[in-house]
Amino acid sequence: LSQAAALNRRSKGKARCPGFKFDIAYLDDVSLDKMGNMTPHLCCYTNENVATVRASDASSRIALGYAELFVDITLDPSHDVFTDPHPDADPATRRSHDLLSYPSDTEEYALTQEAFGQHISYVIEVFARQPRVFLYTVYMTGSWARLLRWDRSGCVVSESFDIHDKPDILCEFLWRFSRSLGAGRGHD
Repeated sequence: LSQAAALNRRSKGKARCPGFKFDIAYLDDVSLDKMGNMTPHLCCYTNENVATVRASDASSRIALGYAELFVDITLDPSHDVFTDPHPDADPATRRSHDLLSYPSDTEEYALTQEAFGQHISYVIEVFARQPRVFLYTVYMTGSWARLLRWDRSGCVVSESFDIHDKPDILCEFLWRFSRSLGAGRGHD
């Protein structure tokens, strides 16, 4: 709940993402126990579409039909499916770094894969419901965030950043996102 309030808050009279509203989507989810039928924690809508989504029947899954981007939150930082290269790594090492994480604990691996698999299912649902070329998402594990840009062939993933230590990364991304026209936000 606090994440939506923080993202919608205004600083010095200015919104972090002008023209858009972050709404808590998962509270309306009538199928929380069915994998593949859940919704992300937060969805970002244009101000014009918030009322439409809120007035709809929760079982319609309309949230992802109007989502401009979404934020998916996993509370445990160890459930990040990606690993970043060491900050001091040289460019050659960074280019050859294996971004995917492979926890040695099989139960931990399964939980990590399940969490990210659910994130992927949200992306698939958005692409199925909207005419899009690409989609931005935010994947959070604990207070660590990653920005992802999805298209129909895969995704590009940022290095993780702690939103407590570097909130400016997320704030600048959201401000730039809000300044983009539909095509710049991925609409076809």
